[in-house]
Amino acid sequence: TRVSFMKRSLRFKASTPHCLNNTDWDKLRKALLKSYPEMPSDLESISKFDTFKSSAGEIMTQLHNFYGTFIDLQELQEKVVETITKIPAMFRCMKLTVNPGITRAFMNLVVDFIKLHYY
Repeated sequence: TRVSFMKRSLRFKASTPHCLNNTDWDKLRKALLKSYPEMPSDLESISKFDTFKSSAGEIMTQLHNFYGTFIDLQELQEKVVETITKIPAMFRCMKLTVNPGITRAFMNLVVDFIKLHYY
């Protein structure tokens, strides 16, 4: 899957995208992390910002798959939350003792979702 590929490629420095390993941009990364989610006002004054700006197209190419994967995961999470919140409403009119298999499967789904989302 794409997530396991991402994890493997980020685990080793040689296989990570160059823009994440570029030591020239350390000050820029630190400034962005410090002010996140706002953009720092003095971004242009940070050293090596001009090389970062000129490499924007290359950076977008290198990180496109990572970004797409994160967007897909976010959309999946939203759909799963929406579905999980609808399921209990359907169970209100059912007797849970009549079909324990469905009950067990639903409870496993809730537990797995909580494990994935919060742990």
